[in-house]
Amino acid sequence: MIFLGKSDLNISNIIKIKDISQIKDTKPDDIVQIDYDIKFMRYLSNNDIDFIVKIQNIKELLYSNAIKANYILVDKSIAKKCQDIADNYMFDSKIIVLICDDNQLENMADIGIDGVLFE
Repeated sequence: MIFLGKSDLNISNIIKIKDISQIKDTKPDDIVQIDYDIKFMRYLSNNDIDFIVKIQNIKELLYSNAIKANYILVDKSIAKKCQDIADNYMFDSKIIVLICDDNQLENMADIGIDGVLFE
């Protein structure tokens, strides 16, 4: 399982940004977190910038993988379905779920989620 956003386990910072102009404020080893936006994702992918994209539905899941998102952040309510699709189509992107604390790790492991992002 991948653990993101837990400072004692990671060397990369997760940086939430809203537009391309904010990239200048990031470091090379930062992971950028964005909301779903095809043009923004294409820019990040074309410039070899690691990123997490937050999606809302299966269509966005499929397009995010096609554009080579490193991580796709999904809601818990669709996490299992997204992970099954990712496994079936052998996604390069990793499916992650936002969690509050370690108590939710077992549930995510039970459904086979690739990784978690700690709040």
